[in-house]
Amino acid sequence: MTDRHGWGTRARVRSASKWWRLLVGIVGLIALGSVLLFFAGVQHVNVTVIRPDAVIVEPAGSGTDPNVVYIRFRWTAAGYCSGQFSVQATETDQVVRVSDVVSRDYVGASCAGLGTVGNVATATLTLRQPLGTRTVERASDGTRLPVMPAGPL
Repeated sequence: MTDRHGWGTRARVRSASKWWRLLVGIVGLIALGSVLLFFAGVQHVNVTVIRPDAVIVEPAGSGTDPNVVYIRFRWTAAGYCSGQFSVQATETDQVVRVSDVVSRDYVGASCAGLGTVGNVATATLTLRQPLGTRTVERASDGTRLPVMPAGPL
C-alpha cells in the first residue's frame, strides 16, 4: 500500500520512529546534564582582593617548614574557610614582594569555618628559601611590611 507520494506505510512509520527516538534522546541528554550540574554544585565565586599588613614568621627550630610564612591581613567577616585565601610573592636575595591576598568565597558551598580573632586572618605563603634577613614589601605600593615572630595575634 502506498500513499499519494508513493511512499509505503511501513516507510513512514520507520521514518517517524527515527525522529521520535532522536527527540527523546536529546531531551534525555538535556535532563541528565541539568541533574549533573545541580549535583556537581556549580556555584559562582565572590573574589575579594585584600592588602596584607604584616608577615608572621615561625621561630627557627619550631619543627615547621622554614620556608613557610603567614601573611596577616584585616578580615572583618565572622570566619573563613581553610584554603579560601591565596597570596603570591616574588623573591630576590634582599626583598620579598608580596601580592595582595585574594579571597575566593564559593557561594552556596559549606566548609568547616575558621574563626576570626581580632578581625585578623592569615594566608600561608611558601617561599623558595627561608625569609632570613630579607625585607618584605607589599607589591602593590612598595610599603614595607613588619615581620613578626609567631605567637598570639
